[in-house]
Amino acid sequence: MFDTQSLAAMTELIGIGVGRAGEVLNTMLGSHVRLSVPSLREVPVGELAATLGGRSTDSLSAVEMEFKGDFTGCAELVFASADASRLVDVITAEVPSLEGDLDSVRAGTLCEVGNIVLNAILGTIVNEVGAELEYSVPIYLHGTAKDLLSAVAVGADFIILVSTRFEIESIAVDGDIAIFLTLGAFDDLKEALRRFANG
Repeated sequence: MFDTQSLAAMTELIGIGVGRAGEVLNTMLGSHVRLSVPSLREVPVGELAATLGGRSTDSLSAVEMEFKGDFTGCAELVFASADASRLVDVITAEVPSLEGDLDSVRAGTLCEVGNIVLNAILGTIVNEVGAELEYSVPIYLHGTAKDLLSAVAVGADFIILVSTRFEIESIAVDGDIAIFLTLGAFDDLKEALRRFANG
């Protein structure tokens, strides 16, 4: 579990990372994008599928990125598929689709958004705590919460769940960022956060 000091540091760094992601998206889209971080919490591995699936009866769309180095794990940016479709429609200026599935162009667009957001958040954390990570190429996933999480949750001991909201033009889309860590990686991250908090 996070202690008070490391949780405060993690919340601060994720807030900075989300702000940087918003700036990059603003530049990419040429319009104002606001990202907020309403909450950050730890979720038991066995409860994550229910937590994410409980937000919507819809299927989910996700962008997954693995990382390794001083901390090894995986991060996913997860949306209800209908929200993912609305977000991509605005970004690509397409007429909203009546279908739930994203075609390859739309999947590629969502991957780019996920790449920006996940890189900004993870990059901020590791840069500020003096760590190093290598990232995999992000991949697009689609399915139920159980489908998306069954593979990535194997071997994970801790999950940090960050809920955020994308506000662009006339829409607001909720997304979740799940960071999967082993016990060793989580302990290393907590120690790095404590050092950061203590200056």
